[in-house]
Amino acid sequence: MKNKLSIITLLFFVSLICSAQNLKGTKMEDRIGHGADSIMTRRSYELFERFYHDGYYDETRRDSMYKFAVDPWLYVFDNAPLTSQNLYRYGANIFQYLAKNETDSIRRQYYFDLLMKVYDKRIDNLEALNSFTDDEKFLSKKGDLLTRKAYDYYTYSPNLDIEVAYKLFHQGIDDLGYATEGYVLFQFVDCYVKRYETNTDSASYREDFINDYVKACDICDFFLKQAEEYAFTDSIASRKDSIRAAELEAKAKPILDAYGGPRQNAEWYFSQHPEAATPEFLVEYYSGLIEEHKTDAKFLSGVISLLRSIEKEDTDVFDKASEYLSACAPQGGSSGGGSGRESLLAEATRMLKEGNISGANSIFQEAVDNASDATAKANAAYYACAQYYKRGSIQAARQWANNALKYKSNFGKAYLMLARCITASAPKSYKKSEIVQFNWNRGLYYCLATDKAQRAKSVDPTCAAEANRLIASYSGMFFPRSEAFMMGKREGSVETVMGERTRLRLR
Repeated sequence: MKNKLSIITLLFFVSLICSAQNLKGTKMEDRIGHGADSIMTRRSYELFERFYHDGYYDETRRDSMYKFAVDPWLYVFDNAPLTSQNLYRYGANIFQYLAKNETDSIRRQYYFDLLMKVYDKRIDNLEALNSFTDDEKFLSKKGDLLTRKAYDYYTYSPNLDIEVAYKLFHQGIDDLGYATEGYVLFQFVDCYVKRYETNTDSASYREDFINDYVKACDICDFFLKQAEEYAFTDSIASRKDSIRAAELEAKAKPILDAYGGPRQNAEWYFSQHPEAATPEFLVEYYSGLIEEHKTDAKFLSGVISLLRSIEKEDTDVFDKASEYLSACAPQGGSSGGGSGRESLLAEATRMLKEGNISGANSIFQEAVDNASDATAKANAAYYACAQYYKRGSIQAARQWANNALKYKSNFGKAYLMLARCITASAPKSYKKSEIVQFNWNRGLYYCLATDKAQRAKSVDPTCAAEANRLIASYSGMFFPRSEAFMMGKREGSVETVMGERTRLRLR
């Protein structure tokens, strides 16, 4: 009988431990518990929140209110750490402020130590804290917390140890990779530079400095690439491009004049004269030349090829060049294979911009058929894919990317475009009660997109850098490992999404 009671008791505590990791559907009252201790916890939590809000919304009382909040916060933190996400969010805000503004060195160190404990305990209880919220903005990742801890240590520590800060930054950034926040990267750069400056004669420190520099540059390049893809219409970006265009105009115009206009191979042209590759300047420059060359099919074809290569199809000069080229070669072939193909692509793009989807599709196919070899056909199909993707026609873009791969199986850029099409097709809305299923379905899309990106760099090494950036950004959307365990799903299992098979990846 005694053994049976022991077993039952053991099973009871095991069940408590397991349930502590999944608190989905619970309320704060459930997590606080019952009895006298729970009453004290609730009163302490309410008192701490009231002091916090009074200080947060009244700057003149912030110092005193935050200090009043410390003791009730600490009681809840020690006795009921799973009470609420706000225990950690508000707590971090309180101790950041106090660690920065406290004048007494002993009290300042005390507040800083509590700030570090906020992160440590939040990381320890991460799975449980994430389990009882459906709001994505309150879901935390270990890497985010590690980088935030590193940032706060470096910013607020009264007795900063560069080596400790350096190791903390690496723990977080190594975990997040390209998902590292910009403000964290900024402080990391400051940290590793100062670290090296204190040990410039050390070979190991010099090697660390170089590796850190490369890592930071790689992440910055990723940020810039994202900005190019998603923020190119931003007024700040436009002003920056205009300034750069003005600075380079003196060099660009003589070079363009010397070479007598655009080259058929725009990539070659830019590789020889990168100082001329300012999109806005080129658009403005050729705007003044189109009328006098409107019957020169070769010149018009070169302009269109150039504008396509710098993604300036949505300009008046592109429309005019396309219109005049169509007049020179109305059937796409009378002015020569290259010009004819450019004429067809230009005409299809114009039709697409006007909303004539079916007409554009037919002309794009004619351009592919008109191409002289498999590579030219693949390039024409990829161009069609890019135009549809740019205008949000994801299904058509995906079809054209697959068409490009039929002609060129090692077309890495086409695989990357497929990856983008897949993530663009991922579900974007859900009912609150269906959050788990939504995350599962969405995660599968990102697994399949990762397959395509992996394929891109395996068949075409020149795509490796871009593929790695996409893969890093996709990894944050994989289904949570803890929830997969509860569903009986294992990493590496074969799943089906969008009619294709993919290997399950978890985060």
